[in-house]
Amino acid sequence: MATDPVTGTARLTRRRLLGGGLAAGGAALLGRAAPALASGAPRFGRAGVAVFDAPLPAPALAARTPSGWIESAPVRAGRPFDVVGVEWDGLDASVAQLRVLGPRGAWSPWIDVGGHHGHGPDGPLPPRGISDPVWAGGAELVQVRARAPWPAARLHFVDVSGARPPETPARAALAAVVGPAAHPLASPVLNAGAGQPPIIARRVWTHGRFLPSQPPGYGEIKLAFVHHTQTANGYGPGQSAAMVLSIAHYHRDVLGWHDVGYNFLVDRFGQIFEGRAGGIDEAVVGAQAGGYNLESTGVGTLGSFQASPPPPAAMRAIVHLLAWKLSLHGLPALGQTTVRVSAEGAVYSRYPAGTPVALDRISGHRDGDSTDCPGTAFYRRLPSLRQQVDGLVTSRAVLTLGAGPPAPPPAGAPGQAPAAAPGPPSTPPSGPLTLEGRLTLADGSPIPAAPISVQSRASDRGAAGESTVAGATTGPDGTWSATVAAGPGSRLRAVYAGDASHPAVISPALAIGAPTAAG
Repeated sequence: MATDPVTGTARLTRRRLLGGGLAAGGAALLGRAAPALASGAPRFGRAGVAVFDAPLPAPALAARTPSGWIESAPVRAGRPFDVVGVEWDGLDASVAQLRVLGPRGAWSPWIDVGGHHGHGPDGPLPPRGISDPVWAGGAELVQVRARAPWPAARLHFVDVSGARPPETPARAALAAVVGPAAHPLASPVLNAGAGQPPIIARRVWTHGRFLPSQPPGYGEIKLAFVHHTQTANGYGPGQSAAMVLSIAHYHRDVLGWHDVGYNFLVDRFGQIFEGRAGGIDEAVVGAQAGGYNLESTGVGTLGSFQASPPPPAAMRAIVHLLAWKLSLHGLPALGQTTVRVSAEGAVYSRYPAGTPVALDRISGHRDGDSTDCPGTAFYRRLPSLRQQVDGLVTSRAVLTLGAGPPAPPPAGAPGQAPAAAPGPPSTPPSGPLTLEGRLTLADGSPIPAAPISVQSRASDRGAAGESTVAGATTGPDGTWSATVAAGPGSRLRAVYAGDASHPAVISPALAIGAPTAAG
């Protein structure tokens, strides 16, 4: 038996291995009982995951503290939860904080909850203020405070405890050894070309059970945004996968996005997780930088870095990840690029729709959107981060892809129907098609005798991946050509896998008979 920290009565405790990183902190509890919440049936309750919500009662008038905060009573969720967020009508979530009572009976520090300013969109803008998810790690109570009173609010919870494999002493011991070869989660890593760091596949942290609500969309990568997830920093290496899964369910099942918003997630131990589905080597459209999602990739760092930057292991992993990802798309780490704010995400941006904005190839989220992400301490490290990424790239290749004249029909072929009207240059018509391009180093010198694969993803293949439809070899000047039969709505790309002397690189995509996906 243990004493309830709110009511003072004896109650049974539920012992958990998760959540040990939540530190004690914050003010003493208010001297009143926490209301029990009748959350009803979870909105999503299969595969060992529960997503549920409950009202957050308005605070009493006497709840304002000497420091100016208005505090709620501690609130019991009715079941343990792994992440929690707050939704208000008429209150900006960026002026609020919350704390949770962890499984070990200690309150976490107060955490800025923020709003999901700058994220999205994967659909219509939510007509309310709603916070980012905050990691709780099996907590049972939550307390909220804000600078202004709230007339109506709700708490959103995600519990993924039923989706995690059982913890065993052997597994817990392995989890303490951080590294791609030793960590039990990191063995099924993905492989997408020379120079790629170990990346934990979605099938590992989802346990094969978390699917996007819609197939992924594809754009073009011109830059990378770095983020923090605004969650507590005190977590263990064995908790990171549960954090990613919890965030993914919050993004999909609470915010209504198609999938987790980030393309990649990195924990404080340097573990890299595949985020949004669609291919780590692809230009997958995320929901991580409103107004710029069609032209960027995003890395979410697990933690809150307003006062302190990510630990060295996380910074090293981010450097390695960005060096590989930008090089793969033929991009430098230094310098700027100009992107145009999309109409769909302009509400999140610092600039009006259609505005051309010059951004660093590696930018903080706050550079483009109305947010303080990735935290002030992390943001101050970005100049050094860019230099480290640039220093890691020993060489960079550029691979182009374009449509040449239509391929002639085979000798003796029967007469063909009249050709369709030509589309814009980025969307050549379907049918037999001659593709051509060039493979060079960044300085323009050719890479001869290099094997090139032409890959296709049909519009209905979703996350199933690409199929190789043609091959070619570069000539002495680095040029290559290939003939393919391209179906309407397919999407082509050229791939060079790299070798001991040259990095892997992919070309920008070429859509056939249809524009690229919006997002």
